Amino acid sequence: MASPAASETPYAAAVRLGCSIEQLGYCARCQGYCHRYGQGGGPLCPPCWEIVEQARKRG
Repeated sequence: MASPAASETPYAAAVRLGCSIEQLGYCARCQGYCHRYGQGGGPLCPPCWEIVEQARKRG
C-alpha cells in the first residue's frame, strides 16, 4: 500500500480534491487524504478507487 504524502497540507489536499477542508478524511486503503465526508465523498482516494474498480472488472 502507498503511504500518505507527508508534505501535503490538508488545505492543499482540499484544493486538489475539489472539496472543503471539513470534508477531508483519510483513505481507508492507503491513509492518504480523500474527499471522505459530505456530498460526493467516499471511503477511498481516487487512485485507490481506481485499483478497486480494476479488480472488480477482472473478478
